[in-house]
Amino acid sequence: MFFAPTILKLVNSGYEVDLLCFTTGNYGGVGHERKRELDVAMKRLGIRRSTIIDSDTFEDGPSSFWPTKELIDIVCQTCHKFRSRSVVSFDEFGVSGHRNHCVLAKVLKKACRDQLIPQLFVLQSVSILHRFPYEQCLTFWLNSPNRHLNYEIDV
Repeated sequence: MFFAPTILKLVNSGYEVDLLCFTTGNYGGVGHERKRELDVAMKRLGIRRSTIIDSDTFEDGPSSFWPTKELIDIVCQTCHKFRSRSVVSFDEFGVSGHRNHCVLAKVLKKACRDQLIPQLFVLQSVSILHRFPYEQCLTFWLNSPNRHLNYEIDV
């Protein structure tokens, strides 16, 4: 959903795109359906191959915390396996503010600085006011248990 325009541009420009996904999207118990949707999307977007992690270590959800060591190990192994020249991921705001997205961004930035992965491109998060109509945004924020969208994680 977040990366479709970037993926389409890369594929249409002749680049081979691979996917590493750390969950099946099982938040709320809908992982089987989300995995099916991802399979369909990968075919439509022209993604060459994928690795999808289905592990309790990487539980899906807005407040889930992912262990940084395991994240970087899997990313490095996958980059090596796919012979990746670049990595595209979330920025430090995680697009949707999900804690695991934010952690992943910080881990990837550090890995890139330490030259453990190739160059890194990040999807720039925009304010929730730009993503949803005003009424939805206000309702979301008022009903949010945290009432903020960014988690500070030291890596």
